[in-house]
Amino acid sequence: MATLVRNLKIQIKIVFYETVFMVSMTSLICNFSLFYRPLFN
Repeated sequence: MATLVRNLKIQIKIVFYETVFMVSMTSLICNFSLFYRPLFN
């Protein structure tokens, strides 16, 4: 039972970090495109 809880906590942590990573990357890409679009046009 303890190992199951530990595995669940690890999975939640992985999902949390993946979500944070995806959100940060998305915001970076959005900022990048917003910043560089005037330069290219």
